[in-house]
Amino acid sequence: GWSSMLCPSKEDIICENIFKALK
Repeated sequence: GWSSMLCPSKEDIICENIFKALK
C-alpha cells in the first residue's frame, strides 16, 4: 500500500489501517 515507504512491507496492511485511522 501507500505506507510501504514508512512501514515494513509485511506489516503494510496494519500500518495503512493505523495511518487511515489517524487521518
